[in-house]
Amino acid sequence: MTKNIRLAVAAVAVIVLVGVVLSQFASSEPDGLEFIAEREGFADNADEHTLADTPLADYGESGVSRAIAAGVGIVVTLGVGLVVFKTIGHKTTTPESES
Repeated sequence: MTKNIRLAVAAVAVIVLVGVVLSQFASSEPDGLEFIAEREGFADNADEHTLADTPLADYGESGVSRAIAAGVGIVVTLGVGLVVFKTIGHKTTTPESES
C-alpha cells in the first residue's frame, strides 16, 4: 500500500469517526422549516413521506440511528466526490514530468 493510499484511508477513517461521534450532539429540536411550520400553524397539514418508517428518516431519534445516518452520509458524499473528481480530472503533462 502506498503512502498516499494509507493517508487517504486514515483521513476517511478520521472523518467517519468524527462525524459519527459529533452526530451524537446534534440537536433534536426542529429545523428552520419545521419551526416555521409549527409557528405558523400548518405543520399538522403535512403528510408522512414514503420513507418515514426507515431507520434513517429524520436522522433517527436514537444515538445509533444518528451515527449510522452520519456514517452513510459521509461515505456517500466522499464516494460521489471521488467519482466526480475521477470523471472530470485529467493529468496535465509538464516538461519536467516528460523526462
